Amino acid sequence: TGTPITTVPTLVTGQNSRLVYHRPDFDYTSYILGDNEISKRRDSDEFEYTVNDNRGGGESLPGKITFVSNETRRLVSSEFLFEDEGWKIVGNKHNISDVRHEAARRGDMSRYIYGVDDLIDVDAKRNDRKLWKFLLPEKYTGWFGVWYGGMFEFTLSSLNGDYSGVNSHWVEEKLHPLNLVEIYCRSCDLFQGATIAFPLSKTQGFDGNTTSYSLIMKETEGWMKDPQNVLYEWTVPSKCSFIEILSGITSVRILGDFTNWYETVNIDNVQWVPAPSRGRYHVPICAQDTPNCRKCSC
Repeated sequence: TGTPITTVPTLVTGQNSRLVYHRPDFDYTSYILGDNEISKRRDSDEFEYTVNDNRGGGESLPGKITFVSNETRRLVSSEFLFEDEGWKIVGNKHNISDVRHEAARRGDMSRYIYGVDDLIDVDAKRNDRKLWKFLLPEKYTGWFGVWYGGMFEFTLSSLNGDYSGVNSHWVEEKLHPLNLVEIYCRSCDLFQGATIAFPLSKTQGFDGNTTSYSLIMKETEGWMKDPQNVLYEWTVPSKCSFIEILSGITSVRILGDFTNWYETVNIDNVQWVPAPSRGRYHVPICAQDTPNCRKCSC
C-alpha cells in the first residue's frame, strides 16, 4: 500500500525516490451508450513526469511511461462492438461524413463499420480522382513514439464494387499510387507538416474479399514520405523523421476508395500493437533527446 498521487507536482521521498504503479482492479472501462452502461476492454495507460533535483539544475523535459496489457498488448484499438467509436469518412460529397455501423455478422466480418462511395469524378482515362478514406478518431492522435517497431493491424472487406481494375489514380498524366494508410503530423518538420504513407502496392492488395493487414512501424518496412511538392517523388523517411511523426500524430487515414466506380468497404479489428518491450531503450536512444524527437541523431 501507499499514498495515491492525486495532485501534481508531488514530492517523492524515500529510498531511491521510487514510485509504484498500481494497475486498475479490472481491465475494463465503462461509458454510457443511450440508456445503457457499456464495458469495453481497456487498451493502454500512461503517465507523464518531470524531475527536479532542487539543486539549481532546473526541471527536466517530460518523460512518458506507457503500460499495455499482457493479454492484448494494444496501445489503442477499435472493435466496433456497440458503436462507430467516432470514426468518420473524408473525400465524399461532404468534407467529413459519418460512417455506418453494422451490429450483425456478414461473412467473416462481425460488428464493424463501413463507408459508401457517394462521389465519382472520373477523368478521360476512367480514373476516379476523388478518393474517400476512413478518418480515425481523436484517440489515435498525439504521442505514439512507443509504437515504433510495432504493428498497425486492421481488416477490410467489401459488400459491392468492381475490383477488376483497381483505381490507378492518374493526375495530370502522372501516376500517383494508392496509399493504403496515411499518417500526418502537423507540427513536424519545423511546423511545415509531414506525412508518411504505406503504398497499397507494397501489400497483398485488395480485391474486395476479406483481407487482413499487418504493417510494421519502421521506416525500412515499406513506408514512404510525402515531399509536399508534386515535382518530386516520395522517398523513404529517415528514422528521425519517422519517429518524429509517430511522436506527434495529427490524423490517420485508411483508404476506402479502391475502384474507379462506386463501392462499399467495411473495416474491423483495428489495433496498434507495440513491439516487445525494451524498457528505456524501446524508443531508440538517438531519438530521446527531446520528447517530440525534434533533436534526433539517428
